[in-house]
Amino acid sequence: METSALKMVLRVASNERRACSCRLPPGAWMFILAFALCMLSKAISAAIDIHPSGGAAGPPAFAEDRVLVKFKPGLSAAQVTDALARAHKIPAVLTRKARFFDTTVVGVSAAKTDIPIIVKAIAAWPEVEYAEPDYVVHAAVLPNDTMFSSLWGLRNTGQTGGTPGADINATEAWDTFTGDATVVVGVIDTGIDYNHPDLAANMWVNPGEIPGNGIDDDGNGYIDDIHGINAITGSGNPMDDQSHGTHCAGTIGAVGNNSRGVVGVAWNVKLMALKFLDAGGYGYTSDAVEALEYATRMKTDYNVNIKITSNSWGGGGYSQSLADAITASDAAGILFVAAAGNSSVDTDTYPHYPSSFQIPNVISVASSDHMDALSWFSNYGATSVHLAAPGSDIYSTVPGNSYASYSGTSMATPHVAGAAALLWGYEPGFSLADVKSTLLNTVDTGAAFIGRTVTGGRLNLKSALNCDPGTPMVKPSLTDGFTSYQGQEKMLSVAFSACTPLTGAQATAAFSNGDAGLTLLDDGLAPDLRANDGIYTTIWTPQAAGFVDVSFTLIEAGTPYVEVVSGEIIEAMTYFIDDEAVFDWQDISTTGTELSLTDDSVAGPITFDFNYYGLDYTGLYVSSNGVLYFGTPSANFINQTIPGDNDGANTFIAPLWDDLYPSPGGVYYQVFGTNPNRQLVVQWHNITLYGGSITGSFQVILDESDGSILFQYLDTDFADTSRNHGADATIGLQRAADYGQLFSYDQASLTNPQSILWRLGGNRHRITTSVSPAGAGTVTCTPNPVNDGSDSTCTATASTGHTFSRWAGDCSGTQPSCRLQSMTSRKSVTANFTSNIDYVGLYAPGSGRFYLRNAHRGGPANVTFGFGPAGRGWLPLTGDWNGDGQTTIGFYNPLTGIFYLRNAHGGGPADVTFAFGSAGRGWQALTGDWDGDGRTTVGLYNPSTGTFYLRNANTAGPANVTFRFGPAGRRWLPLTGDWDADGRTTVGLYNPLTGTFYLRNAHAGGAADVTFAFGPAGRGWLPLTGDWNGNGRTTTGLYNPWSSTFYLRNAHRGGSADVTFAFGPTGRGWTPLTGDWVR
Repeated sequence: METSALKMVLRVASNERRACSCRLPPGAWMFILAFALCMLSKAISAAIDIHPSGGAAGPPAFAEDRVLVKFKPGLSAAQVTDALARAHKIPAVLTRKARFFDTTVVGVSAAKTDIPIIVKAIAAWPEVEYAEPDYVVHAAVLPNDTMFSSLWGLRNTGQTGGTPGADINATEAWDTFTGDATVVVGVIDTGIDYNHPDLAANMWVNPGEIPGNGIDDDGNGYIDDIHGINAITGSGNPMDDQSHGTHCAGTIGAVGNNSRGVVGVAWNVKLMALKFLDAGGYGYTSDAVEALEYATRMKTDYNVNIKITSNSWGGGGYSQSLADAITASDAAGILFVAAAGNSSVDTDTYPHYPSSFQIPNVISVASSDHMDALSWFSNYGATSVHLAAPGSDIYSTVPGNSYASYSGTSMATPHVAGAAALLWGYEPGFSLADVKSTLLNTVDTGAAFIGRTVTGGRLNLKSALNCDPGTPMVKPSLTDGFTSYQGQEKMLSVAFSACTPLTGAQATAAFSNGDAGLTLLDDGLAPDLRANDGIYTTIWTPQAAGFVDVSFTLIEAGTPYVEVVSGEIIEAMTYFIDDEAVFDWQDISTTGTELSLTDDSVAGPITFDFNYYGLDYTGLYVSSNGVLYFGTPSANFINQTIPGDNDGANTFIAPLWDDLYPSPGGVYYQVFGTNPNRQLVVQWHNITLYGGSITGSFQVILDESDGSILFQYLDTDFADTSRNHGADATIGLQRAADYGQLFSYDQASLTNPQSILWRLGGNRHRITTSVSPAGAGTVTCTPNPVNDGSDSTCTATASTGHTFSRWAGDCSGTQPSCRLQSMTSRKSVTANFTSNIDYVGLYAPGSGRFYLRNAHRGGPANVTFGFGPAGRGWLPLTGDWNGDGQTTIGFYNPLTGIFYLRNAHGGGPADVTFAFGSAGRGWQALTGDWDGDGRTTVGLYNPSTGTFYLRNANTAGPANVTFRFGPAGRRWLPLTGDWDADGRTTVGLYNPLTGTFYLRNAHAGGAADVTFAFGPAGRGWLPLTGDWNGNGRTTTGLYNPWSSTFYLRNAHRGGSADVTFAFGPTGRGWTPLTGDWVR
């Protein structure tokens, strides 16, 4: 190994950027070191702008004195040296500094260094495979004000206020195995305090080195690398000067059972310290590559049993150098466990590196909290983040014989790395694929992780060590609700395993839309990443647009295993480009609204409805650099070709993507017309190229009515022949990172003046859809948009707890399917739904006010009103009196036997008043839909005789049904509900002394059909009934008036409450209510 050049992080203040002539590239590795260090929050800047335009100083995005180059295979060292010496007309001196794997560090020395230009030039050399900047990585602090005194992630008893059992089941796993000291884990981080009393015994010791003799005894290129290396200094001293690496190391393998401090996931393990981040949390890609190369070489060349690297850092753009290094470690059988990141974003859409690298040895880890929820800060991704692990408020070691609590996906990652070490020690014959598969196949699944991670679960160490193969698992790369594009290639894969991978199976995919079936292979040939890892892969190019079911079938030993995933293929859309459209400049520089933009900045969103590539958007962002963004925006000033990944900001319109400066003029916008026939004009007026002084003007006009896009160029002559008329710009449209339409890239393709019109082929009409209330369901119209004169079918689908009721707009009727025929214009449809979920409320008898809540969680009342007299001892009632699907309220006066029913959530007189039953007898009022006609009526219960009197009309008259149920004179409380979901309300009783519920499914005497105990007995808690989850079945609950806490149960059996929350004041004597308040 060649000696690496000294690496320095230059902390250049943002106002020095012009002087050093160094522009930051798109995708700069401003890596997020996924953690929360409360102790460092005052010392490290937590917010670093990729393109700083003012404010605090920060490090550059890449080294200014070197670049990374991969030369093509077969070149000799002499040929490389010769190529660098000739420099192919680059005005700089290029020298070979170091080489890691196949990446060469090339030193750059020039009077005026412009790294992006040099990289672009070197990449074009015939001898070069790729070139890239030596990106900076760094730490970003998460706030943390809390110190925990226990390791809830390993054993959660609720000691931190969390959910008992929301842990990785470590203590149960330790009954089986506590670790193997021959297994080595490389901690690629800020180093490790190898003298920490809780880590020292588990530090890896290089058997080929003699400590302190100043000699590279083993000849690996590092002197006295006793516990690892420091890639920053090229030395053998990886002492942690920041704390993050030591914290991660403690979670992996703090010494167990030593009567001191904390314990790691693996009690016995060896920790190799690989430092590449400095005291400020910054580091370079080249140093990360060097750390990986050291770990890999120590395994392949020196027989060190390193099995895993733990990587609690990441973020920013893609680096081929780092990808190559991880691939090399994969070939050596080293698992690469990586933090998913702390930006609360979907990495399926916005990749986070290195955790998003599609390399077989990578495991991407999200963070969970002590409630078994996804941590608020954690990234997620149904196809890109593998599993979750505890990462919020994790207590572990820090330098100086100390301990602290940090949060981040950085803290989750070492839980998985430690689990891998424990599993590999327990199963030393396992391959890398076996370990990865077992960890992913034995998670505890949970609602918080399903659809947000590949596995849908959180790490379970006990299950990993004691995996029961059982029925093989089929896990496709697609998830329900996926979208893809007609005619566009999509990689399909399916993991097949029974703890460990199942190889040699027959794998096929069938498609309900008529596409030809496909065979998936596990042969290691592209697109498959690795042979015999149990992951079968193929390429699918969807042919038919619309909804599709994809059936994955795996046949193993003659037995088929099937998994079906549903999604949608979006119709292929291509804009017709007319670059000779009529020029009709609409100057808005004096009438429009000026956006607050400076150099390399973004403003918005501007509210405007627009259909772009078949998808509806309600707003857009404007970049000073000549781009409009839908969704995530970017201020990147270095343009790139279309399509391509623009750091996740991949849906945009680029009339002139260049490095622009919004001065001396500005950027304006103005909306003309009325919905749905509006036009949005965005105008870059009298702007300059960065570093120039000659101005130019251009504009974009979006037409809401037909979806057309018009680029107009008044003047693009900036008096710079290398950049005039789009010569250094990107012009075009992009829908996604892999789909777009390019007009020109770095070509002088424009004239003054000129218009370019983008219009979808033919006349097509968009159907705008909506639902009411929001979130109650979905509406899909197929096709949409619709060819002129063609039909479309719209289908309403209710979400859980709701029922479709009726259409509004251009659809009508009460059936969930509506057909729009022979469309010749834009249409709008709304699907109305009714709620089936019962919520809670309270009645304050002292004031006569009702407080209704529309959610199963704490918070203020959604509806508050007074009805009826206060302080009279009247009993509140709830029911759907008029059958419109909404529960309202009422009263029963026990002294007169009169019912007062109200059909609205508001004060006013009763809508219905009548007397029923005997007055002044102490009878208790009931409500229910006794005959199943959809309308609530009343009843009475005589506790002295145990008799129920039910009335099927809200009018005076005799009871329609009378019967006895349960014992008399016991002070048991009557209940009503549809216990068996047959659409008819029956009765029940609650014994407060024993906490037992007795439910009857018939309007007749007899024994209870269901009997169970729920909740504490003899506490004065009040029983509740309701359909809490909207499945049509009434279950029970309890209300604690002393704490005003509701405990709701979704089953007719004992057990803990499914939902618990507090609502309203405590100890006031208020009466609990239940009902479907939301129509």
